[in-house]
Amino acid sequence: MNVDIDVPFLPLDDFSAIAEHFLREYGVWGSVPVPIEEIVEFGLGLDIIPIPGLKQGYGIDAFMAVDLQSITVDEYVYARVENRYRFSLAHETAHLVLHRDLFPPSDEQTIDGYMARVRNMSETAYTRLEWQADELAGQILVPQPQLRERFLEASRMAEQYGLSPNGEALYYIANYLGRQFKVSSKTMEIRIKRDALAM
Repeated sequence: MNVDIDVPFLPLDDFSAIAEHFLREYGVWGSVPVPIEEIVEFGLGLDIIPIPGLKQGYGIDAFMAVDLQSITVDEYVYARVENRYRFSLAHETAHLVLHRDLFPPSDEQTIDGYMARVRNMSETAYTRLEWQADELAGQILVPQPQLRERFLEASRMAEQYGLSPNGEALYYIANYLGRQFKVSSKTMEIRIKRDALAM
């Protein structure tokens, strides 16, 4: 049975303010890269639990326990794919920030409990939840002011070589800045385009 939980609409412009408030609350506004693991463990007081086979068995990199006390992460992602691990932590943290009040409290901590909750959700609600968590995760890891400053600097470097930052150089800029913020080049390219820094 699908459940149409009421996932409030959030204008795109709101995510930047929510991300800034969150980062200021944990004393890391302006930090590049954002220390998301430290925020999760020491700021939010959540356990990070790596388990083998999560991605292979369930098709997910991570999930927040239904009791909101831990984030379980695929062991391979945890140990070997730093950018994906960081984004997974930010994504689950975004759910906590945005969606904590949408679900009743529960002592359930297992992957089966999480998957049951997902299966009982309507596709519309699930899609909106995930989109919002992805958007806020991106803004937490790549805050707009820090991105804008570094993008302009990288653009000037590209232009010195006759390359357009909105064209052929965008791929290289996304890789370059992705290494600084410790996010994937895909995440960085999305952030650059979403923040209207490149078309």
